[in-house]
Amino acid sequence: MKAVDKKKQISVLIPDGWSYEALKVIRCLGQVPEFTIHLLINSRRALARHSRYCDKYHIHNINNMDEASIVEIIKNIAEQNNTDLVLPASPSYSELVSRNRASISETAAVPVLPTEDAFRIALDKWLFYKFCQEKGFPVIPSILAIDSREISTDKDSLDSIEYPALLKPVLGMGGRGIIKINNPADLYRIVENKEMLNGDDKYLLQSYTPGRDFCLGVCCKDGKIIAS
Repeated sequence: MKAVDKKKQISVLIPDGWSYEALKVIRCLGQVPEFTIHLLINSRRALARHSRYCDKYHIHNINNMDEASIVEIIKNIAEQNNTDLVLPASPSYSELVSRNRASISETAAVPVLPTEDAFRIALDKWLFYKFCQEKGFPVIPSILAIDSREISTDKDSLDSIEYPALLKPVLGMGGRGIIKINNPADLYRIVENKEMLNGDDKYLLQSYTPGRDFCLGVCCKDGKIIAS
């Protein structure tokens, strides 16, 4: 196999190298030999650092740091390693990088990312539901059933949902924390037993629709699909 010209190498820093998503991203990038992949991780237990595609990792205990300090660490690592691109993997760090694009761009390129407001709508199921309603997109009937770990006082809204229904944490992904509700009594029982709420403050109650769901991942710029 012909050796890769090191002058053509593209250095990428994944600033959330401990995240579940980072492992998938590094496996994808690893298929292109021109990429040199750096990880910022918060402990040696990060799975992605064991990947054969990880060229170098940088350990910093950033769990309790403020955002400004985290950004400075990202910039310092990028500068010290001549990083070409800072590529976040998880939703939370994609939002962080987007919010601090101007600062991070002083040392390395940042990919096209949604605005902070767009992230907030996309990650919050209730805000996303309201957004779809306003834009006229078809949506499954939903209400904000639990707020601040207390059940809604709007009885008409609670009665408007057909059962069975799904009780979903407003924040989160991958099906985490979703509970199937067979009747209103189940909902009240869950609210009374706060431990079943897994620490989440807000829950969406959504009529259950049987069937399959299909997902399509897209990369868009100004409303135009660039890749899918």
